Amino acid sequence: MLHDRRRGGTKGAAARWRRIATAAVAVLLLLFAGCSSSPPRIGGVYRMLTLVDNRTLNARYEQLSLFVQAEDEDGFADLSRLYLINDDRHLYWTLTADSWQKRQDRGQQWIGSNNFVMADGSEFPRGQYRVVLEDLSGARSERTFVIDQAEIKPSSVAFPALSISGDWVTVDSSLPGPTVAVIDPAGSFSAHKTVAPGRVALSALIGRAPEPGRRLDLYVHVFDPNRRVELLSGPFPY
Repeated sequence: MLHDRRRGGTKGAAARWRRIATAAVAVLLLLFAGCSSSPPRIGGVYRMLTLVDNRTLNARYEQLSLFVQAEDEDGFADLSRLYLINDDRHLYWTLTADSWQKRQDRGQQWIGSNNFVMADGSEFPRGQYRVVLEDLSGARSERTFVIDQAEIKPSSVAFPALSISGDWVTVDSSLPGPTVAVIDPAGSFSAHKTVAPGRVALSALIGRAPEPGRRLDLYVHVFDPNRRVELLSGPFPY
């Protein structure tokens, strides 16, 4: 009988422990639910395919600009990574908070980069891409887009160009509306201005007379509506 009572007492203790454990789990679930983070959200995607005539590298290649409108109820600091993925070709690129560029537009925060390129300098594979935004907890949001422009060999393209003589810049472009960008290599100054093809004073581009002896790098870019790509050439040193 004593043995039977101990068995009965053990069963009762086990049942009590099960009830306590169940209650503890329920409490933990409520705590985690109250403290769970909100997943990030991609409010929009901007992308532009650019053909680049890089005069420093003496190379022509495709470059992709990609930015997403990033939203996170837990704050912008909660965002950790941005992935660009082509599943068909098993390609991916990764940006982190240390490497992505940030832009503000009408109160919206955009992150991304102008500098996505293929490692071998070839054209981007045409087809569907995924862009994935991840926060510190690992929660993700994703959108898709398609690169569907006809494949273009950059070597066959007539790029816009600049020639510089004294304080005058001559813009050569077969397409209307080229934009000239002027950049201080030290990073302390930049300006850009849309102009008509032809001759323009450097002071008109930068809004003041150029400083003697100060180096500036000039770039020119223009949109090609038939190819649906941007054409970019530079740098042209001053």
